[in-house]
Amino acid sequence: MPRHDVSRELRDPHGQWTRGGAALRRMVQEAVDSQSHEAVLAKVQAIPEGQGKNIGGHWVDRPASEGHKYRVKLKTADKGKRDAKVYASPEEAARAIHAGTHGPTVETAPGSPPSAPPRREVPSGRAPFTGRWNVDNEHVKGSPEHTFNRLMDNGVNSMPAKRMVAQAYQEGKSDVVEGLVVHYDKSTDKYSVHVFVPPKPKTEGTFREAVSTGGVHHPKSLEVAVRASVEDKKRMRQQVLKATTKQAEITPDLVSRTDITVTRAPHGHKGTSTLASHTGQGNTLHVKPEVLIGNNADNVLKYQVDNGWWVPTDNSHDLSMNVNTHEFGHGTHGELNRLGVLKANRNNATIHDEEEAQFWHGLAEAMGARPPRPGFKDSSGRPGFNIAHWHSENKSVIEKKVSRYSGTNMNEMIAELWTEYRLSSHPRPPAKYFGDYVTKYLKLHEQLVA
Repeated sequence: MPRHDVSRELRDPHGQWTRGGAALRRMVQEAVDSQSHEAVLAKVQAIPEGQGKNIGGHWVDRPASEGHKYRVKLKTADKGKRDAKVYASPEEAARAIHAGTHGPTVETAPGSPPSAPPRREVPSGRAPFTGRWNVDNEHVKGSPEHTFNRLMDNGVNSMPAKRMVAQAYQEGKSDVVEGLVVHYDKSTDKYSVHVFVPPKPKTEGTFREAVSTGGVHHPKSLEVAVRASVEDKKRMRQQVLKATTKQAEITPDLVSRTDITVTRAPHGHKGTSTLASHTGQGNTLHVKPEVLIGNNADNVLKYQVDNGWWVPTDNSHDLSMNVNTHEFGHGTHGELNRLGVLKANRNNATIHDEEEAQFWHGLAEAMGARPPRPGFKDSSGRPGFNIAHWHSENKSVIEKKVSRYSGTNMNEMIAELWTEYRLSSHPRPPAKYFGDYVTKYLKLHEQLVA
């Protein structure tokens, strides 16, 4: 922990002692920063209904009157008060606690799948470090502070990199930041530092391939709302159009109703690790420029697939295609809800339709999971199957047979299944079952509206 002279931080602009100020603000945030997002999430999930807990100086509880929702009261050091907000899931509550701020929420159409929560560490967008410390797999023995100081001595100086080193030390996990992967081996007390030099982007060639195989399918609108060179904006548009053309092979009408924006703050998520988001039936997709033309994009994709956080896809598909296809998976889910093919979603998880119940039983069988159990009732007293409860009961199986990210909630599971089905030459049984089932209805609908 770095040493600080806090005497100045504890005084106001007039030199008077204060209970708030920069020091308290810093100490509150350091308490949270010292914990990984996963550790914070585990603590939030362990809170029983009707009880609360102090996590890193912030208060989170589960009021009985709010059902399964989580109320987060963030400590605001300069006012000595707590800023409260209610979140629908433990993941959202944990993100607010870890970030130390209440981020804006995405407005979605009633009953539609919500936008995706933060998916992965955001590529920095800067060229990876290629300076003096350019050996591959250098081993460094020492504390997290010592290792981070070595990084600073060689041109790497950022909070994400510092947190990455601390997380590697605490959990034995590796992560990609600024073109580096740092891994800590507890048995040897050593860090392995890998330096990546990303391959040259393949945007132009893949875009020409899309054109040559039947033309490009455009969305309703495409806006590049970031500052960039003319050439970079052209490359961003090409990456988006490559993904919309792929999605239009199944749902051209859906693509034609979608508004897409390239922005650094997808649906208001500025300064977070959210790479992209989709509003389900709202038909708006936001994506960060780093996803489309980031220097370290290929390495981020490989790392997240290799550790099982994302579903496996063919090597010919880049980060842009994977992320955009996942977001179109949310749009596809919204379309299935709208058409009544699959009525279940995160906001309306109880189903009563026998045909849909058979679909979920078939998906469970394809995963080797337990099938949904009847017995749940809606507000009118009708019995049915609660798919969110089924997802929670089979989370470990879903994470193994689909992806770890699909264990977040049922909407992310559907988006991940769609991604694998569309981008893998040999989708595994759950993805193939899901894709084969829904595409026959989607293609029939497209034929009717054509």
